[in-house]
Amino acid sequence: MMWCFGNPNFSYMNSYYSWIVGILFPTICFAQSSISGNWKGELAVAPGNSIALGFDFKSIDRGIATMDSPQQGAFGLPCAVLFHSSDSVAIAMDNIGMKYEARLDGDKLVGKFSQRGFTVGLDLERGSIELHRPQTPVPPFDYHTEGISFRSEDAGGNLCGTLTLPKLFSDSTPLVVMVSGSGLQNRDEEIFGHKPFAVIADYLARNGIGSLRYDDRGCAMSAGNGTTATTENFARDAAAAIGYLRSRFAGNKIGLLGHSEGGQIAFMLAGNKALGVSPSFIATIGAPAMRGDSLLAEQSCIYLKSAGVDSTVCADYRKAVLKLYDMIRKDGAEYADKHINSICPGWEYVMQYAPLKSNLKAICKQINPWILYTITYSPQSDIANTTCPALSLYGAKDSQVPPINASRMKELNPNVEVMVLDGHNHLMQHCSSGAVAEYGLIQETISEDALTRLAEFINTAGR
Repeated sequence: MMWCFGNPNFSYMNSYYSWIVGILFPTICFAQSSISGNWKGELAVAPGNSIALGFDFKSIDRGIATMDSPQQGAFGLPCAVLFHSSDSVAIAMDNIGMKYEARLDGDKLVGKFSQRGFTVGLDLERGSIELHRPQTPVPPFDYHTEGISFRSEDAGGNLCGTLTLPKLFSDSTPLVVMVSGSGLQNRDEEIFGHKPFAVIADYLARNGIGSLRYDDRGCAMSAGNGTTATTENFARDAAAAIGYLRSRFAGNKIGLLGHSEGGQIAFMLAGNKALGVSPSFIATIGAPAMRGDSLLAEQSCIYLKSAGVDSTVCADYRKAVLKLYDMIRKDGAEYADKHINSICPGWEYVMQYAPLKSNLKAICKQINPWILYTITYSPQSDIANTTCPALSLYGAKDSQVPPINASRMKELNPNVEVMVLDGHNHLMQHCSSGAVAEYGLIQETISEDALTRLAEFINTAGR
Protein backbone atom coordinates (compact mmCIF):
# COMPACT_ATOMS: atom_id res chain seq x y z
CA MET A 1 0.00 0.00 0.00
CA MET A 2 1.07 3.55 -0.54
CA TRP A 3 2.53 5.22 2.52
CA CYS A 4 0.79 8.48 3.24
CA PHE A 5 3.65 10.78 4.12
CA GLY A 6 1.51 13.81 3.51
CA ASN A 7 -1.03 12.57 6.01
CA PRO A 8 -1.28 15.06 8.88
CA ASN A 9 -1.38 13.84 12.43
CA PHE A 10 -2.62 16.69 14.55
CA SER A 11 -5.36 17.49 17.01
CA TYR A 12 -8.47 17.23 14.88
CA MET A 13 -7.02 14.21 13.03
CA ASN A 14 -5.98 12.42 16.19
CA SER A 15 -7.41 8.92 16.11
CA TYR A 16 -5.43 7.56 19.02
CA TYR A 17 -7.45 5.81 21.66
CA SER A 18 -6.80 7.70 24.86
CA TRP A 19 -7.26 6.85 28.62
CA ILE A 20 -5.09 6.93 32.02
CA VAL A 21 -3.72 4.77 34.78
CA GLY A 22 -4.35 5.77 38.32
CA ILE A 23 -1.43 4.07 40.04
CA LEU A 24 2.18 3.88 38.91
CA PHE A 25 4.59 1.42 40.47
CA PRO A 26 8.22 2.45 40.31
CA THR A 27 9.89 -0.95 40.33
CA ILE A 28 9.58 -4.32 38.71
CA CYS A 29 8.76 -7.13 41.06
CA PHE A 30 9.77 -10.57 39.83
CA ALA A 31 7.42 -12.91 41.58
CA GLN A 32 6.01 -16.17 40.25
CA SER A 33 2.88 -14.98 38.49
CA SER A 34 -0.50 -16.66 38.15
CA ILE A 35 -1.38 -14.06 35.51
CA SER A 36 1.16 -15.56 33.10
CA GLY A 37 -0.25 -16.37 29.67
CA ASN A 38 -2.28 -14.70 26.96
CA TRP A 39 -5.15 -12.30 27.69
CA LYS A 40 -7.64 -10.48 25.49
CA GLY A 41 -10.31 -7.82 25.82
CA GLU A 42 -12.41 -5.20 24.03
CA LEU A 43 -11.36 -1.58 24.47
CA ALA A 44 -14.25 0.90 24.16
CA VAL A 45 -13.02 3.75 21.94
CA ALA A 46 -16.37 5.45 21.36
CA PRO A 47 -20.04 4.76 22.13
CA GLY A 48 -20.88 1.51 20.38
CA ASN A 49 -17.35 1.09 19.00
CA SER A 50 -14.48 -1.00 20.35
CA ILE A 51 -11.22 -2.59 19.27
CA ALA A 52 -9.73 -5.89 20.33
CA LEU A 53 -6.49 -5.81 22.33
CA GLY A 54 -4.35 -8.81 23.21
CA PHE A 55 -1.60 -9.09 25.84
CA ASP A 56 1.13 -11.70 26.08
CA PHE A 57 2.22 -12.18 29.69
CA LYS A 58 3.84 -15.61 29.22
CA SER A 59 7.31 -14.18 30.01
CA ILE A 60 6.23 -11.56 32.49
CA ASP A 61 8.33 -13.21 35.23
CA ARG A 62 11.34 -12.14 33.14
CA GLY A 63 9.98 -8.60 32.79
CA ILE A 64 8.69 -9.15 29.21
CA ALA A 65 5.19 -8.30 27.95
CA THR A 66 3.74 -7.43 24.54
CA MET A 67 0.47 -6.03 23.22
CA ASP A 68 -1.40 -6.69 19.97
CA SER A 69 -3.94 -4.45 18.28
CA PRO A 70 -4.77 -6.54 15.19
CA GLN A 71 -7.42 -4.19 13.83
CA GLN A 72 -4.74 -1.50 13.66
CA GLY A 73 -2.18 -3.89 12.17
CA ALA A 74 -0.01 -3.80 15.31
CA PHE A 75 1.48 -7.00 16.75
CA GLY A 76 4.08 -7.76 19.39
CA LEU A 77 4.36 -4.19 20.67
CA PRO A 78 6.88 -4.30 23.54
CA CYS A 79 5.64 -3.05 26.90
CA ALA A 80 7.65 -2.05 29.93
CA VAL A 81 6.64 -4.08 32.99
CA LEU A 82 6.27 -1.54 35.79
CA PHE A 83 5.01 -4.03 38.36
CA HIS A 84 3.65 -7.53 38.62
CA SER A 85 2.78 -9.98 41.34
CA SER A 86 0.75 -13.15 41.54
CA ASP A 87 -2.49 -11.19 41.08
CA SER A 88 -1.58 -7.71 39.74
CA VAL A 89 0.18 -6.13 36.78
CA ALA A 90 1.09 -2.67 35.51
CA ILE A 91 2.65 -2.12 32.05
CA ALA A 92 3.38 0.89 29.86
CA MET A 93 4.46 2.02 26.41
CA ASP A 94 6.03 5.45 26.81
CA ASN A 95 6.29 6.12 23.06
CA ILE A 96 2.50 6.23 22.74
CA GLY A 97 1.73 7.38 26.28
CA MET A 98 -0.08 4.15 27.18
CA LYS A 99 -0.40 2.45 30.56
CA TYR A 100 -2.45 -0.48 31.74
CA GLU A 101 -2.88 -1.76 35.31
CA ALA A 102 -5.12 -4.58 36.46
CA ARG A 103 -5.82 -7.01 39.29
CA LEU A 104 -6.91 -10.64 39.06
CA ASP A 105 -10.55 -11.15 40.04
CA GLY A 106 -11.58 -14.76 39.60
CA ASP A 107 -10.92 -15.69 35.95
CA LYS A 108 -10.60 -12.08 34.81
CA LEU A 109 -8.09 -9.26 34.94
CA VAL A 110 -10.04 -6.16 35.96
CA GLY A 111 -8.21 -2.97 35.12
CA LYS A 112 -7.85 0.46 33.59
CA PHE A 113 -6.30 1.44 30.28
CA SER A 114 -4.90 4.93 29.89
CA GLN A 115 -3.42 6.99 27.08
CA ARG A 116 -2.83 10.71 26.77
CA GLY A 117 -4.87 11.83 29.75
CA PHE A 118 -8.02 9.76 29.45
CA THR A 119 -9.01 6.58 31.25
CA VAL A 120 -11.38 3.73 30.46
CA GLY A 121 -11.98 0.39 32.08
CA LEU A 122 -10.52 -2.63 30.33
CA ASP A 123 -11.19 -6.14 31.60
CA LEU A 124 -9.36 -9.12 30.13
CA GLU A 125 -10.10 -12.81 29.86
CA ARG A 126 -7.65 -15.59 29.13
CA GLY A 127 -7.00 -16.43 25.50
CA SER A 128 -5.58 -15.04 22.27
CA ILE A 129 -7.39 -12.80 19.81
CA GLU A 130 -8.72 -14.75 16.88
CA LEU A 131 -9.51 -12.46 13.97
CA HIS A 132 -12.16 -13.82 11.64
CA ARG A 133 -10.51 -13.94 8.22
CA PRO A 134 -12.60 -16.53 6.40
CA GLN A 135 -10.72 -16.23 3.08
CA THR A 136 -7.27 -16.99 4.48
CA PRO A 137 -6.36 -20.37 2.94
CA VAL A 138 -5.61 -23.30 5.24
CA PRO A 139 -4.13 -26.67 4.27
CA PRO A 140 -4.54 -29.19 2.86
CA PHE A 141 -4.33 -27.49 -0.54
CA ASP A 142 -5.55 -28.98 -3.78
CA TYR A 143 -2.49 -27.58 -5.55
CA HIS A 144 1.30 -27.53 -5.27
CA THR A 145 3.17 -25.07 -3.04
CA GLU A 146 6.94 -24.79 -2.86
CA GLY A 147 9.28 -22.59 -0.90
CA ILE A 148 11.85 -21.09 -3.27
CA SER A 149 14.57 -18.47 -3.43
CA PHE A 150 16.06 -16.49 -6.29
CA ARG A 151 18.91 -14.05 -6.53
CA SER A 152 18.41 -10.35 -7.02
CA GLU A 153 21.70 -8.74 -7.96
CA ASP A 154 20.29 -5.33 -7.11
CA ALA A 155 19.38 -6.51 -3.59
CA GLY A 156 22.75 -8.22 -3.22
CA GLY A 157 21.33 -11.56 -2.15
CA ASN A 158 18.50 -14.06 -2.36
CA LEU A 159 14.84 -13.22 -2.03
CA CYS A 160 12.63 -15.95 -0.60
CA GLY A 161 9.08 -16.74 -1.57
CA THR A 162 6.36 -19.27 -2.32
CA LEU A 163 5.68 -20.81 -5.71
CA THR A 164 2.08 -21.96 -6.16
CA LEU A 165 1.13 -24.18 -9.12
CA PRO A 166 -2.33 -25.47 -10.02
CA LYS A 167 -3.03 -29.20 -9.96
CA LEU A 168 -3.11 -29.53 -13.75
CA PHE A 169 -0.02 -27.47 -14.49
CA SER A 170 1.35 -27.47 -18.05
CA ASP A 171 3.35 -25.26 -20.39
CA SER A 172 0.12 -23.43 -21.24
CA THR A 173 -0.54 -22.45 -17.61
CA PRO A 174 -0.21 -18.69 -17.00
CA LEU A 175 2.20 -17.61 -14.26
CA VAL A 176 2.24 -14.30 -12.39
CA VAL A 177 4.79 -12.60 -10.16
CA MET A 178 2.98 -10.81 -7.36
CA VAL A 179 4.46 -7.44 -6.33
CA SER A 180 3.41 -5.81 -3.06
CA GLY A 181 2.65 -2.22 -2.20
CA SER A 182 4.91 0.25 -0.40
CA GLY A 183 6.45 -0.45 2.96
CA LEU A 184 8.32 -3.67 3.56
CA GLN A 185 5.87 -6.53 3.05
CA ASN A 186 6.14 -10.27 3.49
CA ARG A 187 5.12 -12.65 0.71
CA ASP A 188 1.47 -12.61 1.83
CA GLU A 189 1.38 -8.78 1.89
CA GLU A 190 0.11 -9.24 5.45
CA ILE A 191 -1.74 -6.27 6.93
CA PHE A 192 -4.35 -5.91 9.71
CA GLY A 193 -4.52 -9.69 10.05
CA HIS A 194 -5.32 -10.05 6.34
CA LYS A 195 -3.12 -11.95 3.87
CA PRO A 196 -4.21 -10.58 0.47
CA PHE A 197 -1.51 -12.26 -1.61
CA ALA A 198 -2.10 -15.65 0.03
CA VAL A 199 -5.82 -15.32 -0.77
CA ILE A 200 -5.12 -14.28 -4.36
CA ALA A 201 -2.59 -17.09 -4.89
CA ASP A 202 -5.10 -19.61 -3.56
CA TYR A 203 -7.88 -18.34 -5.82
CA LEU A 204 -5.65 -18.23 -8.90
CA ALA A 205 -4.38 -21.78 -8.31
CA ARG A 206 -7.94 -23.07 -8.04
CA ASN A 207 -8.63 -21.36 -11.36
CA GLY A 208 -5.67 -22.78 -13.27
CA ILE A 209 -3.08 -20.03 -12.69
CA GLY A 210 0.35 -20.29 -11.07
CA SER A 211 1.99 -17.57 -9.02
CA LEU A 212 5.18 -16.54 -7.25
CA ARG A 213 4.99 -14.25 -4.23
CA TYR A 214 8.06 -13.26 -2.23
CA ASP A 215 9.23 -11.37 0.83
CA ASP A 216 10.47 -7.88 0.00
CA ARG A 217 14.21 -7.34 0.31
CA GLY A 218 15.14 -6.98 3.98
CA CYS A 219 11.79 -8.39 5.12
CA ALA A 220 11.08 -11.80 6.69
CA MET A 221 13.40 -14.34 4.99
CA SER A 222 14.75 -12.16 2.16
CA ALA A 223 18.23 -10.63 2.08
CA GLY A 224 19.07 -7.03 1.34
CA ASN A 225 18.22 -3.65 2.82
CA GLY A 226 14.73 -2.41 2.09
CA THR A 227 15.00 0.77 4.13
CA THR A 228 17.32 2.47 1.63
CA ALA A 229 15.64 1.08 -1.50
CA THR A 230 13.56 3.06 -4.01
CA THR A 231 10.69 1.93 -6.21
CA GLU A 232 13.18 1.31 -9.01
CA ASN A 233 15.17 -1.02 -6.72
CA PHE A 234 12.01 -2.97 -5.92
CA ALA A 235 11.25 -3.08 -9.66
CA ARG A 236 14.61 -4.76 -10.26
CA ASP A 237 13.70 -7.35 -7.63
CA ALA A 238 10.46 -8.05 -9.50
CA ALA A 239 12.44 -8.36 -12.74
CA ALA A 240 14.68 -10.94 -11.03
CA ALA A 241 11.55 -12.90 -10.01
CA ILE A 242 10.38 -12.96 -13.62
CA GLY A 243 13.83 -14.14 -14.66
CA TYR A 244 13.65 -16.95 -12.14
CA LEU A 245 10.31 -18.17 -13.46
CA ARG A 246 11.52 -17.99 -17.07
CA SER A 247 14.54 -20.09 -16.18
CA ARG A 248 12.24 -22.83 -14.83
CA PHE A 249 9.21 -22.51 -17.10
CA ALA A 250 10.48 -21.38 -20.48
CA GLY A 251 7.29 -22.33 -22.33
CA ASN A 252 4.81 -20.44 -20.13
CA LYS A 253 3.56 -16.89 -20.41
CA ILE A 254 4.67 -14.93 -17.35
CA GLY A 255 3.07 -11.71 -16.19
CA LEU A 256 2.91 -9.40 -13.20
CA LEU A 257 0.18 -8.78 -10.64
CA GLY A 258 0.93 -5.65 -8.61
CA HIS A 259 -0.89 -3.89 -5.79
CA SER A 260 -0.49 -0.12 -5.30
CA GLU A 261 3.24 0.60 -5.66
CA GLY A 262 3.47 -2.96 -7.03
CA GLY A 263 1.04 -1.90 -9.78
CA GLN A 264 3.31 1.04 -10.54
CA ILE A 265 6.22 -1.40 -10.78
CA ALA A 266 4.22 -3.57 -13.20
CA PHE A 267 3.88 -0.63 -15.60
CA MET A 268 7.55 0.28 -15.09
CA LEU A 269 8.61 -3.19 -16.22
CA ALA A 270 6.09 -3.31 -19.05
CA GLY A 271 6.77 0.19 -20.40
CA ASN A 272 10.49 0.72 -19.77
CA LYS A 273 12.67 -1.49 -21.94
CA ALA A 274 15.78 -0.28 -20.10
CA LEU A 275 14.80 -2.46 -17.14
CA GLY A 276 15.25 -5.50 -19.38
CA VAL A 277 11.94 -7.28 -18.76
CA SER A 278 8.90 -7.59 -20.99
CA PRO A 279 6.07 -9.30 -19.09
CA SER A 280 3.51 -11.12 -21.22
CA PHE A 281 0.70 -9.28 -19.41
CA ILE A 282 0.11 -7.18 -16.31
CA ALA A 283 -2.75 -6.86 -13.83
CA THR A 284 -2.82 -4.11 -11.23
CA ILE A 285 -4.85 -3.13 -8.18
CA GLY A 286 -4.85 0.54 -7.19
CA ALA A 287 -1.92 1.52 -9.41
CA PRO A 288 -0.93 5.23 -9.24
CA ALA A 289 -1.29 7.10 -12.52
CA MET A 290 0.02 10.46 -11.28
CA ARG A 291 3.38 11.69 -10.03
CA GLY A 292 4.13 10.76 -6.43
CA ASP A 293 4.05 14.31 -5.02
CA SER A 294 0.58 14.87 -6.49
CA LEU A 295 -0.64 11.55 -5.11
CA LEU A 296 0.66 12.28 -1.60
CA ALA A 297 -0.93 15.75 -1.69
CA GLU A 298 -4.22 14.21 -2.84
CA GLN A 299 -4.09 11.69 0.01
CA SER A 300 -3.61 14.51 2.49
CA CYS A 301 -6.69 16.34 1.23
CA ILE A 302 -8.78 13.19 1.47
CA TYR A 303 -7.80 12.66 5.11
CA LEU A 304 -8.33 16.30 6.02
CA LYS A 305 -11.78 16.35 4.43
CA SER A 306 -12.72 13.13 6.23
CA ALA A 307 -11.80 14.92 9.48
CA GLY A 308 -14.18 17.76 8.65
CA VAL A 309 -11.54 20.33 7.69
CA ASP A 310 -12.84 23.25 5.61
CA SER A 311 -12.38 22.77 1.86
CA THR A 312 -10.49 26.06 1.52
CA VAL A 313 -8.00 24.97 4.17
CA CYS A 314 -7.60 21.61 2.40
CA ALA A 315 -6.89 23.34 -0.92
CA ASP A 316 -4.33 25.63 0.70
CA TYR A 317 -2.58 22.70 2.33
CA ARG A 318 -2.47 20.78 -0.94
CA LYS A 319 -0.77 23.72 -2.66
CA ALA A 320 1.70 24.03 0.21
CA VAL A 321 2.57 20.31 0.09
CA LEU A 322 3.30 20.53 -3.64
CA LYS A 323 5.45 23.62 -3.12
CA LEU A 324 7.31 21.88 -0.32
CA TYR A 325 8.06 18.78 -2.39
CA ASP A 326 9.23 20.98 -5.25
CA MET A 327 11.61 22.79 -2.93
CA ILE A 328 12.87 19.46 -1.55
CA ARG A 329 13.54 18.18 -5.08
CA LYS A 330 15.48 21.31 -6.05
CA ASP A 331 17.28 22.26 -2.84
CA GLY A 332 16.99 19.37 -0.38
CA ALA A 333 14.98 18.67 2.76
CA GLU A 334 17.24 20.65 5.09
CA TYR A 335 16.90 23.78 2.95
CA ALA A 336 13.12 23.31 2.75
CA ASP A 337 12.86 22.99 6.53
CA LYS A 338 14.75 26.26 7.04
CA HIS A 339 12.71 28.15 4.42
CA ILE A 340 9.28 26.72 5.16
CA ASN A 341 7.92 30.19 6.04
CA SER A 342 8.09 31.12 2.38
CA ILE A 343 5.57 28.36 1.67
CA CYS A 344 3.11 29.03 4.48
CA PRO A 345 3.73 32.55 5.85
CA GLY A 346 1.86 33.32 9.07
CA TRP A 347 0.21 29.91 9.36
CA GLU A 348 1.44 29.49 12.93
CA TYR A 349 -0.86 32.34 14.02
CA VAL A 350 -4.06 30.86 12.57
CA MET A 351 -5.73 28.05 14.56
CA GLN A 352 -6.73 25.94 11.56
CA TYR A 353 -3.38 26.33 9.84
CA ALA A 354 -0.90 26.04 12.73
CA PRO A 355 -0.98 22.21 12.95
CA LEU A 356 -0.72 22.05 9.16
CA LYS A 357 2.52 24.02 9.28
CA SER A 358 3.84 21.62 11.92
CA ASN A 359 3.03 18.76 9.62
CA LEU A 360 4.90 20.36 6.73
CA LYS A 361 7.95 20.58 8.95
CA ALA A 362 7.49 16.92 9.89
CA ILE A 363 7.51 15.97 6.20
CA CYS A 364 10.98 17.51 5.87
CA LYS A 365 12.22 15.15 8.59
CA GLN A 366 10.78 12.08 6.83
CA ILE A 367 12.65 12.42 3.55
CA ASN A 368 14.59 9.30 2.59
CA PRO A 369 15.65 7.75 -0.75
CA TRP A 370 12.25 6.09 -1.26
CA ILE A 371 10.25 9.28 -0.68
CA LEU A 372 12.62 11.39 -2.77
CA TYR A 373 12.24 8.96 -5.67
CA THR A 374 8.46 8.83 -5.19
CA ILE A 375 7.91 12.59 -5.33
CA THR A 376 10.02 12.78 -8.49
CA TYR A 377 8.89 9.77 -10.50
CA SER A 378 5.99 10.12 -12.93
CA PRO A 379 4.43 6.90 -14.28
CA GLN A 380 2.96 8.60 -17.35
CA SER A 381 5.51 7.49 -19.94
CA ASP A 382 5.69 3.90 -18.63
CA ILE A 383 1.90 3.62 -18.74
CA ALA A 384 1.72 5.13 -22.23
CA ASN A 385 4.47 2.80 -23.52
CA THR A 386 2.86 -0.39 -22.19
CA THR A 387 1.82 -2.58 -25.13
CA CYS A 388 1.13 -5.94 -23.47
CA PRO A 389 -2.42 -6.79 -22.29
CA ALA A 390 -3.13 -4.84 -19.10
CA LEU A 391 -5.92 -4.72 -16.52
CA SER A 392 -6.17 -2.01 -13.83
CA LEU A 393 -8.67 -2.37 -10.99
CA TYR A 394 -9.60 0.54 -8.74
CA GLY A 395 -11.87 0.95 -5.74
CA ALA A 396 -14.49 3.69 -5.95
CA LYS A 397 -13.86 4.45 -2.25
CA ASP A 398 -10.07 4.14 -2.32
CA SER A 399 -8.58 6.84 -0.07
CA GLN A 400 -4.94 5.99 -0.85
CA VAL A 401 -4.98 5.85 -4.65
CA PRO A 402 -8.28 7.62 -5.34
CA PRO A 403 -10.32 6.79 -8.46
CA ILE A 404 -9.10 9.92 -10.28
CA ASN A 405 -6.15 7.64 -11.10
CA ALA A 406 -8.51 5.37 -13.06
CA SER A 407 -9.54 8.13 -15.46
CA ARG A 408 -5.93 9.25 -15.85
CA MET A 409 -4.87 5.67 -16.56
CA LYS A 410 -7.41 5.46 -19.37
CA GLU A 411 -6.30 8.81 -20.79
CA LEU A 412 -2.65 7.76 -20.79
CA ASN A 413 -3.28 4.39 -22.42
CA PRO A 414 -6.71 3.62 -23.90
CA ASN A 415 -5.67 0.00 -24.44
CA VAL A 416 -5.53 -0.66 -20.71
CA GLU A 417 -8.72 -2.26 -19.41
CA VAL A 418 -9.74 -0.04 -16.50
CA MET A 419 -12.40 -1.15 -14.03
CA VAL A 420 -13.65 0.80 -11.00
CA LEU A 421 -15.46 -1.39 -8.47
CA ASP A 422 -18.25 0.35 -6.54
CA GLY A 423 -18.02 0.27 -2.76
CA HIS A 424 -14.43 -1.04 -2.74
CA ASN A 425 -11.38 0.34 -0.95
CA HIS A 426 -7.64 0.16 -1.64
CA LEU A 427 -7.48 -3.51 -0.60
CA MET A 428 -10.47 -4.38 -2.82
CA GLN A 429 -12.66 -4.97 0.22
CA HIS A 430 -16.32 -4.02 0.28
CA CYS A 431 -16.29 -1.06 2.66
CA SER A 432 -18.25 1.82 4.15
CA SER A 433 -15.84 4.76 4.12
CA GLY A 434 -12.67 3.55 2.41
CA ALA A 435 -10.55 4.84 5.31
CA VAL A 436 -7.40 2.95 6.26
CA ALA A 437 -8.70 2.53 9.82
CA GLU A 438 -11.53 0.43 8.41
CA TYR A 439 -9.31 -2.28 6.85
CA GLY A 440 -8.88 -4.29 10.04
CA LEU A 441 -12.56 -4.11 10.93
CA ILE A 442 -13.65 -5.83 7.70
CA GLN A 443 -13.67 -9.63 7.68
CA GLU A 444 -13.39 -9.85 3.90
CA THR A 445 -9.78 -9.81 2.64
CA ILE A 446 -10.53 -9.18 -1.04
CA SER A 447 -13.86 -9.27 -2.82
CA GLU A 448 -15.02 -12.11 -5.01
CA ASP A 449 -15.69 -9.54 -7.76
CA ALA A 450 -12.02 -8.51 -7.82
CA LEU A 451 -10.75 -12.08 -7.64
CA THR A 452 -13.03 -13.21 -10.46
CA ARG A 453 -11.98 -10.41 -12.79
CA LEU A 454 -8.27 -10.97 -12.09
CA ALA A 455 -8.55 -14.68 -12.86
CA GLU A 456 -10.61 -14.12 -16.00
CA PHE A 457 -8.13 -11.58 -17.35
CA ILE A 458 -5.02 -13.66 -16.59
CA ASN A 459 -6.53 -16.82 -18.09
CA THR A 460 -7.32 -14.91 -21.27
CA ALA A 461 -4.08 -12.92 -21.56
CA GLY A 462 -1.79 -15.70 -20.38
CA ARG A 463 -2.70 -18.52 -22.73
